[in-house]
Amino acid sequence: MPSRSTLSTSLLAVALCGGLALTGCAAPDNEASGEQAAGDAATTRVVTTEQGDVTIPAEPQKVVLLNYALAGYLYDLDVPVAAMIPEDADAEGVFSDFWAADADAQGTQFLPWSTDGFDMEAILALQPDLIVAGGIGFPLMQATKAYDQLTAIAPTVIVSGDKTEWQAQYEFLAKDVFAKPQVFDDALAAYEARIAEVKGKITVPGGESVFMTFTADQSPFVLVEDRGSRRCSPTSGSRPRRCSRAASSSRTRRVVTCSSCRPSRSARSSRRTPCSRWASTGRSPTSRRSRRTPSTPHSPRSRRGRRTTCRTGHCAVTTTSRWRCSTSSSSSSRSSLERTGRCGAVGAAPAHAVPPTIERNRMGHRRFTAHPLALRALTVMRTSDVTPRMRRITLGGPELGAFERAGHPLAAFTSPGFDDHVKLVLAGEGPIEAVLPTQLAAGIEWVSSPALITRDYTPRRVTATELDLDFVLHASGGEAEGPAERWARAARPGDVLHVVGPKSSTLLPDDVDRVLLVGDETALPAIGRFFDERPTDAPVHAIIAIADDAARQPLATAASDRVDWVLAAPGDPAALADAVLALDDEATAGSVFAWGGAEARALLPIRRHLARTVGVPKSHTDLTGYWHRTAAPADDTASGDAEQAQPAPHVALPDSPVRWFAIRAALRLGILDALDERAADLDALARAHGVPARAIAPLLRVLADAGLVAPGPDGFGLTSAGAELVDDEHGREHFEGHEAEAALALAELDGAFRQGVPAWQLRHGETLATQAASDPAVAAALAEETAGLAYLTPALVALPLWTGARVGVGGPGAAPVIDALGDVEGAAVFALGADVEPADVASADVVVLARTLEHRTDAESLDELARVATAPLVVVIERARADELDPEAAEDALARVAVSGTGPRSADRLAQLAREVGFARLATHELGWGIEAIVFGPSPTPER
Repeated sequence: MPSRSTLSTSLLAVALCGGLALTGCAAPDNEASGEQAAGDAATTRVVTTEQGDVTIPAEPQKVVLLNYALAGYLYDLDVPVAAMIPEDADAEGVFSDFWAADADAQGTQFLPWSTDGFDMEAILALQPDLIVAGGIGFPLMQATKAYDQLTAIAPTVIVSGDKTEWQAQYEFLAKDVFAKPQVFDDALAAYEARIAEVKGKITVPGGESVFMTFTADQSPFVLVEDRGSRRCSPTSGSRPRRCSRAASSSRTRRVVTCSSCRPSRSARSSRRTPCSRWASTGRSPTSRRSRRTPSTPHSPRSRRGRRTTCRTGHCAVTTTSRWRCSTSSSSSSRSSLERTGRCGAVGAAPAHAVPPTIERNRMGHRRFTAHPLALRALTVMRTSDVTPRMRRITLGGPELGAFERAGHPLAAFTSPGFDDHVKLVLAGEGPIEAVLPTQLAAGIEWVSSPALITRDYTPRRVTATELDLDFVLHASGGEAEGPAERWARAARPGDVLHVVGPKSSTLLPDDVDRVLLVGDETALPAIGRFFDERPTDAPVHAIIAIADDAARQPLATAASDRVDWVLAAPGDPAALADAVLALDDEATAGSVFAWGGAEARALLPIRRHLARTVGVPKSHTDLTGYWHRTAAPADDTASGDAEQAQPAPHVALPDSPVRWFAIRAALRLGILDALDERAADLDALARAHGVPARAIAPLLRVLADAGLVAPGPDGFGLTSAGAELVDDEHGREHFEGHEAEAALALAELDGAFRQGVPAWQLRHGETLATQAASDPAVAAALAEETAGLAYLTPALVALPLWTGARVGVGGPGAAPVIDALGDVEGAAVFALGADVEPADVASADVVVLARTLEHRTDAESLDELARVATAPLVVVIERARADELDPEAAEDALARVAVSGTGPRSADRLAQLAREVGFARLATHELGWGIEAIVFGPSPTPER
């Protein structure tokens, strides 16, 4: 980030037109009196800081600087800077062009610096005689926290956070710390003289004006006259020519008079607002920022602007630009320090902090509790056979308790839910270390490896020192059926097993009169644990399908409970359903909670019966396909990998595009839903759906080839795969929902590439963001896509941003974020509307944009960032990296290109966009699965 604090906004626009050579000579300290005082002053000086009086060398010889943004001051004061931290944490340092020559001449080096803090050993090794720290932002927070450690190394002066303007910081350092007041006085006088000179050469046109400035790295800042803060964000434009070095080393400003004003959508009112102005892009071959394909206006009502010639005192620039202006209260232009005093809020969590468990999150229709994910290496303590078909592995070891991995403190293992799942991490070949995920502060990041194998298992018993996992064994006792069973058969005391999770725990509804538990042998660990722990006092009826009577287990039932054992081959599609459908009305009377775990398609008729016949709501139904039968059973063994709690996939997509379009048409016409009700012949279907029989005949043949329908004595009917698709809301999304619309937009990809607009816009006539703003169904689809964010909220809540803060949350992922942050003590959380109101932004200490930008074009993303540009802190939550476990990551990236015109944006790209509206990246936090929380704050003003 630039190395100066924010200038007074009334002077910023003109001040940057001329650079100031801030040079001068040292002045003697006139404050000492008497010979002894003069002698002391020759060797030391006392500086008053917020931490108290600090005695420092009068002429320090080796200074360590712990805020890159203060470097320009020290070089102007001829202070010997031995080392400094880089501009960004966890990054290589680069000297600013403004003082690189001074740094090279002094031999200044960069110190290691991370979000976890300063490298004390590296600072100690330099043996400095003075440490200068503070300023604003993250470095101030870290220095304040580490003050005692720093003062143990050398006298430490922290520039207080209330010095938010460059004049205050510079004056403190020049006068109080280094006793060179004349240098500052000369610099300030030259600055004010330059302002007067430039101001006299500028004639501001009549009407409303905006002021555009460019920092040294060409980041644009736009200010609205008499409103005192940044308002507009150029979404494209050209770099102005470099001003004469003799006149200035900074950049020219552009003064533009807006015409044909139209209130922006977020600020429409009776009051006149700054204009939304659009123009084609003027491009400079030397400008990185101008190598952007001209963007299409957001809506047909947008108009193209005119070429505008902008003149300042020394430079003339002809340019064409586009931006959107919006209004907000001028009082909101105060810095985050001035408003909240929470300058350290963007830092990492304290080293001892353990991410919390988040309750009351909602995903779909069921409540659950999300847990921070940790990778644990557990040791086999003992093995035993519960039955001839079930082996129990007891695990233990130090990592079952609280421990530390990769520098992150992790809580002890917890599993409050009877059907929790832990994920076993196995290696198909090669060392296990090659496939282990990376541990984050409150989550994990999977590695991409063909050798990685994972399986989900339910903890059967959990204590402070032991964890039991039960493994179903192959009936014949011969070859193991899957990798987890193979591991269980070979496991011996002392072996190590790596596990992750659980990521969440199901919360039972509050109004449960009866419980129905349904499952095959893979569900026995969860069913047995339910009886052991009794999460509710309601009577339980369990129906369990087993392949052999020897698989029966003793269960801790109460007098009011009932257990039915059903003998059936593994994966039998009818055994469990027949038993459930045979239940009398009393068994399902009242408010029933129904839980099930078995082969996916075996649960389908049960799900239908409970929903359609019994009337059990989705909030009280939790049926999970633990495994998927890929072929008919042979003997007593399912051909699929029937390992416990291996989640079944959704309906597979067809390989043929013709089949995809056929399935889409059948769903949209209602044909598959009609066949779900009853079988029908060709003529009946044609009449019912208004489709010619000659047209529907080939459609049905394609559906039959896809395995979704089949002819029978009463006409065509659904197969089990067809019935599964009809009931699978997520599966249908592939063919008729938002996901399908994104796939259809790919047909316009070639034209989109040529025209530089999203393929979605070519197909629909408007961008996805514009559609979502006016169509609640589209907005709901985007929100549904982000529902998984709820599992990552423990990592989000662990960030030290929320306590005591007023937090405004917007975007498609707002719901799970609001739900999670609502549990933070002292946090006042509220939702930002689709049209973000300036007053809401002005009232917030932190604004969170939850998956707001990924479906927007760059221009729309800049607009959204500009709407919250007055917030002290902004947290942008986006998928910034590919999920290494997603086999369709490349296809997903291309689909996002079709939607947004740009594809997935990295954290660096998001930071680049944020700089264009005046933000600086303060920290980046990995939440997991490629999703990151990037913290932005107001960018300090450019150097000198």
